[in-house]
Amino acid sequence: KEVNPIVNTFKTEWGYLGKRKKTFILYTTLFVIAGIIDLMHPLIIGTIFNKVQDQITSQAELTNLIYLIFILLAITLAFWLFHGFARVLEQKTGFFVHRSYVNSKIERVLELPIKWHKDHHSGSTIDKIGRGGEAVSSFSRGTTFEIFYAIVNMLGSVIILLFFDVRAATIALLFSVITLYFIYKMDLKLNKQYKEI
Repeated sequence: KEVNPIVNTFKTEWGYLGKRKKTFILYTTLFVIAGIIDLMHPLIIGTIFNKVQDQITSQAELTNLIYLIFILLAITLAFWLFHGFARVLEQKTGFFVHRSYVNSKIERVLELPIKWHKDHHSGSTIDKIGRGGEAVSSFSRGTTFEIFYAIVNMLGSVIILLFFDVRAATIALLFSVITLYFIYKMDLKLNKQYKEI
């Protein structure tokens, strides 16, 4: 059975996290919180534009507009507080995943019999281990947050849309599921073709 490369890479990352599994759960939770906070931006910006377009005619309306601008600033600061801290943890964890992966593979190679080492070029083996380590490191240092933000943005947008128009939310969810299905099928087809090459 074909395994989705993203799922497979998450499993590999999880396997090499070692004692840092709680840190992984912590920073992914922080990414989810940051993503939820970021979903408030369009609402606040839209409200500010509506206030400006309606023309400000009293001191109370001006105070309300200034209050909304400070809320926008607070949302931005809160987002960066959660996102920034999570990214630092993600980078550190990615370094340890890379180190753990490479060390594990080198230990396995060193345990192989002498005959295997005579038949296989050590430079090629080291290159393969290095490329594998870089792939896992790149994923765990820079792709994890993108995946979590994509999920939060899709689900969060549909949930927010439910408050305004159930029909539009249903259509958006339907199109999202169809799009994800076609992406998944295309990935399977491309992976099969990559293996043939």
